[in-house]
Amino acid sequence: MVGAIIFAVFAAAFIRMFLIEAYVIPTPSMEGTLKVGDFLFVSKAHYGIRTPMTVIQFPLMHNRLPFNLGESYLKKPALPYFRLPAIEKIDHNETGSIQLAAGDSVVALPDRFLDIYQMRRQTGGALPPGVDIIVRPTDKKDHYIKRCVGLPGDSLSIRGGQLYINGAAAQNPITGSSCTM
Repeated sequence: MVGAIIFAVFAAAFIRMFLIEAYVIPTPSMEGTLKVGDFLFVSKAHYGIRTPMTVIQFPLMHNRLPFNLGESYLKKPALPYFRLPAIEKIDHNETGSIQLAAGDSVVALPDRFLDIYQMRRQTGGALPPGVDIIVRPTDKKDHYIKRCVGLPGDSLSIRGGQLYINGAAAQNPITGSSCTM
């Protein structure tokens, strides 16, 4: 019985680490296509499996342990960044999971996490005293679901709230929202 449970945990952790992972949409930036709170599964194999850098971690946890018990991984020992070749290329208008560069440094608040740059924008540049800043390794940054509008070599511009790709107007989302910067 115990052996079966251990096998199931390791099998699930392997699948989550290398093949597919479940995500919840955290922000309204994809409204019209995906809504905040929607669940989806992301294939990691299609665009190149990234091997883990943090080798000691609590299975099936992304960043934090429950009940604010701290991070779910140890930063050392660590492996170098490595990604296997992709099965297919990204096309225009495909949605995918990305990790923002700003997501490596986060501020731990009692009810949520903010990236340090978001926190500085809200406080006018200074961080409040006693703020806990967590610097995460590459494989532990927060994930966001975004749409690919431009590929290498494409020319992108926004004029009058309309996105143009290679000089042609892009199709706007169903909600009719325009681009803002």
